[in-house]
Amino acid sequence: SFFQRAYDNLLHDVALQDLPVTFMVDRAGLSSGDGPTHHGIFDVSFASQVPNVMIIAPETQNVLQRAMDLSCESSHPMIIRYANEDENPEIVREFYSAGQHDTISAVRNYTDEDDLECVIVTYGKIVCEAIKAKNMLAEKGIRSGIILLELIKPYEESVNNIKNLLPASITKIIFLEEGVRNGGASMILTDILRRDIKYKDKNIVSLAIDDPFSAGTVGKNLYQSCGISADDVVRVVLDDK
Repeated sequence: SFFQRAYDNLLHDVALQDLPVTFMVDRAGLSSGDGPTHHGIFDVSFASQVPNVMIIAPETQNVLQRAMDLSCESSHPMIIRYANEDENPEIVREFYSAGQHDTISAVRNYTDEDDLECVIVTYGKIVCEAIKAKNMLAEKGIRSGIILLELIKPYEESVNNIKNLLPASITKIIFLEEGVRNGGASMILTDILRRDIKYKDKNIVSLAIDDPFSAGTVGKNLYQSCGISADDVVRVVLDDK
C-alpha cells in the first residue's frame, strides 16, 4: 500500500540495477470508500518516468495470472496494478467473450468491419465508464469502440498495440485515464502517437484527472467530479457534432 512512499526504493534499489522485482499494486484508481489518501492515481505517472520498468494493468483473473507468470520469467522490474474489487463480468463479456489470448497487449470490443466514428482508449476499472459512454453514444446514433490496454509501459510497444487495433479510417481518438494527467499514460501515448504522420492531424483528446486531491463534489460520483465519467466522454464526442 501507499506505493508512492516507496518511490526511492523503486528508483534506486530496483530500477537503477534493473532487478527482477515485481510490485503488486492494489487499489489502482479512485477509491471512493477511502478518500484522497488512498486514491491510486499517481503510480502510473511517477513509474512512467523510471527506466527499465514494465507496467501492466490486468482487468481479469486470467490476465492477472498471465502477468504474474510473465513476472516470474522476466529479468526486469515490473508493476502489476489492479483495482480493489472482483473481476467484472461485463468487462469479460465485452472484451474476452471470444476467449483469452496468450500475450499481454491490448484488446478491443469491435471488428475491422465496424464503421466507427470514434475510439476510446483506456485501462483499468474505468473501462466500465467507457462502456457506458459507448452505449450512451449508440442511443444517439454514434458508433464508437473501445481499446482496453493490458500493457501500459513500455510505451512504444503500447502505441504499436493501439495502432494495430485502430480502424484506418478513424478520425477521433479519446484517451480515458483514471490517473493524473501530467506525466500520465494518456499524455505519453498521445505524444508518441502524434509523431506518426498518419495520426498527426487526427482529433485526439485526453480525459484525465487535473485535480488529484479532490474529495469529490456533492451530488456527483468521483468520476464525474474528476471530469472522467461516461458523461464527459459523450460531451467530448458531441462537441464536434
